[in-house]
Amino acid sequence: GLGQGMKVMGRWEEARECWELALMVEPSHVIAMGHLAAYYGDAGQVDECIAMFDRILEIQPDQLMAAQSRLFAINLSASWTTEDIFREHISWGQKFSSQLREKPENVPFSLHTIDRHRDRHLRIGMYQ
Repeated sequence: GLGQGMKVMGRWEEARECWELALMVEPSHVIAMGHLAAYYGDAGQVDECIAMFDRILEIQPDQLMAAQSRLFAINLSASWTTEDIFREHISWGQKFSSQLREKPENVPFSLHTIDRHRDRHLRIGMYQ
């Protein structure tokens, strides 16, 4: 849409205005909400970012990427206590861990298996 075009051209404020206008026209437009959440996160407006993800999850409670991105943003917010962040992680795990195990083809990111053998080699960092 127009908001994405503005973003690609580096016209962030105009992109934000387009997404906000889209929400005025269609208040449940989750794609515009996702773009706004990313905008707020990139702008350092973490609590606004979280609020936008909350709106998405009110409409689509099983939206894994929104829930995961919200959880990431919560870790960056000065408004959340360590205990509240911990509870959010537990809640996220309880809600989505079975979904991740049962339908790995629907997971939008890579799952890694962990070699739990005690004599395994520990690899730190990435190499090619």
